[in-house]
Amino acid sequence: AEDARGKARRDALRVELLARSGRSFTVSLAATACNILVLGALLLIVMRMLRARRAAAAQLETQAGQLTEAVALTTRHNRELKLVAELLRAVEAVPSLPDAGPVIARTMPKLLPGVAGTLFLLRDDDANMLDRHTQWGTPSDQPLAIDIESCWALRHGARYRTAGYDDPACAHYRAPADETAGRLCIPLVTHDELVGMLHVEGLACGPGEDEQERLAVTVAEQLALALGNAR
Repeated sequence: AEDARGKARRDALRVELLARSGRSFTVSLAATACNILVLGALLLIVMRMLRARRAAAAQLETQAGQLTEAVALTTRHNRELKLVAELLRAVEAVPSLPDAGPVIARTMPKLLPGVAGTLFLLRDDDANMLDRHTQWGTPSDQPLAIDIESCWALRHGARYRTAGYDDPACAHYRAPADETAGRLCIPLVTHDELVGMLHVEGLACGPGEDEQERLAVTVAEQLALALGNAR
């Protein structure tokens, strides 16, 4: 009977140990799963924070680049305005219109580096003829005089640009060193009266062409006013 009771106690103790072991395993498994979930959530949060930081850094870099470009553009425009103002003051100060040629030839290469040009002025005694007044850079051999019909810009009263072989050329064009470079003719008009024509060649054909054309037109508008006053 004693042996039977001892065996029963041992069996009960074994069952209890197995039950405790099972519960411990279940608790341990649940704790491990919770730890994995917590670590996963933390990893997800960290990854999101890193992505947010990278996005913020990229945005700051983009904004810094845009600010640098804006500062450079403002600096360039200020320099252009200063040069144009100096040109106008110099032209208005010359004693006669022919004396404006050297002033214009010195200033234009500073405003449009690498771009050549020719300035034609309307004759006082002939409203259909323009004389070559001055040149700068390395222009093509423009004629000494042109009539209004030989220039598309003068015929239509608006600037005219060519950028290659396919564009109709003005009759006064001469073959430049680079025949693929852009040309631009701009009538010089003040108070609805024609004063002359600005012909520039060697304009960029690409990203910078619009900026060069904008500046050339701005200079032409101001130059027309100064030349009209000088005349």
